[in-house]
Amino acid sequence: MSHDININDAQEGTFMAWHKLTKLRQQIAIDDCWLSTWDVQKSPLHRADGSLSDWKEIVCTDDNSLVIGPPVADSYSLITNKEFLEIVRDSMEHIRDSRIVSNGSVCDRGRVFVSVEIPEFKEFEAANRHFTAYINFLNSHDMSCPFVVNASNTCTVCNNTFTMNLTDTNNKAFRASVRHTKNAHAKLADIDGMIDAYVGTQARFRVTMNALAKKAADAYQASQFFAGLLSTKDNRQAAKMVNSIVDVESSTRRSNQVSRLTELFKSGKGNRGETRADIFSAVTDYYSHESSGGRNVFKQVASSDFGAGQAMKDRALSALDNDDDYHTLTRVGKLVLA
Repeated sequence: MSHDININDAQEGTFMAWHKLTKLRQQIAIDDCWLSTWDVQKSPLHRADGSLSDWKEIVCTDDNSLVIGPPVADSYSLITNKEFLEIVRDSMEHIRDSRIVSNGSVCDRGRVFVSVEIPEFKEFEAANRHFTAYINFLNSHDMSCPFVVNASNTCTVCNNTFTMNLTDTNNKAFRASVRHTKNAHAKLADIDGMIDAYVGTQARFRVTMNALAKKAADAYQASQFFAGLLSTKDNRQAAKMVNSIVDVESSTRRSNQVSRLTELFKSGKGNRGETRADIFSAVTDYYSHESSGGRNVFKQVASSDFGAGQAMKDRALSALDNDDDYHTLTRVGKLVLA
């Protein structure tokens, strides 16, 4: 799994990231961070005959020989690092004691990011479990993506986590995106609303987890849920299996997965084997640490945070929070276990 932190890139953080390339900082200030040490600007391009082209290239102010991405038209709105950091600064001014925990560039400075921790949700507790939440500011100079602000439990520290936060659909209602068009700067003004959306997202997650902690579930019900989840790809297929007589093919691998998930439900970290919150925690632990990749941490992170593992965690939380979907999956699981 490539982090895409190349020779002209850097990532600063208050903790060491998985790639071990973090430049550790106790504090990261807007005016004293990696992104404040360089910027970008448009530079004219000339045709072979010496005449001025309609296209421009994006170069770095600290080294004009560093060209970022392909040539761009005049209509492409460049959001400089200075402007990007001002957006972050304005957002943080509305949140007491907020702090930057990561900033950097990847893909030869093609993409830049800042992750901010908000005290109200730093390691907040829900259903006796701790969660850490971030707001991620993402931007590109190489035309690879728009400006994006999202709420996430994933801190941006590399191109993989950048992409995860960029393409995150789980918090779609609380994600803001602005394309690099001539009207981009006008559309960037409503950052306060984005912060409010972030706070609302985390508050709802906390409410959901606490609600799941009040819904009882025993080991047999948990096993049924796990079997139903593993045997279907979506709610439509699950409903079809419940409403028709079908033979479910037995699978040793699936049986082993159900057994392991049930063990985590009963005795995983923070679990008591008593509620739907324990079911979700088991799914999270399994797909974050055990589902694939073996001892290869890179393959494991790719699966748990960007691939099938993340999809299973998302689907499990949605089903656990919806009584109809929950009972449908447990009924499918009963068929499978039988």
